[in-house]
Amino acid sequence: METQNNSRRSFIKKAAIGTLAAISIPEILSAAVPKGGSKK
Repeated sequence: METQNNSRRSFIKKAAIGTLAAISIPEILSAAVPKGGSKK
């Protein structure tokens, strides 16, 4: 039972890190690109 609980905890940790990355990456990109950026 110890390993099952451990893998669940690591999965939650990975999911939280993935969510944080998904949230922070667009913010970093939008901060790096000047307003009015080169998309158009």
